Amino acid sequence: MNSNRIGSGSSITSLIRSVSRKVARTGVLGQGGTVSAHHMDMPAEKQSTLLRGDLIALIREVDLESEAAVRALRRPVLRRILLSEFGESFVEHPDFAATVDRIESAMDADPAMPDQFLALLRHLRG
Repeated sequence: MNSNRIGSGSSITSLIRSVSRKVARTGVLGQGGTVSAHHMDMPAEKQSTLLRGDLIALIREVDLESEAAVRALRRPVLRRILLSEFGESFVEHPDFAATVDRIESAMDADPAMPDQFLALLRHLRG
């Protein structure tokens, strides 16, 4: 599944897309879980606009100078992106939380991620 919904230069976006491609290609999220293909009913451009608006609303009141506040945003941002990619019903999948956990773990393992995530948030704020 290839999309340019957020911005292709971001390592965070690349990480999420790699998980998305694996799920789309195999239908498998992890050990024992599968997800059915998600068919989008609207054009990618409109989806992108809606996702961007959702993310902007999510971060609107957050102090981006606070490391704790930015870290607390990670899971809600990841969740919103994944649900946009796979549909709202994806949250009901048994591996949904584990998928978000794996993405967060990968973000924790990369020392550049905190700065890149903050850059993504600042970009969304414009």
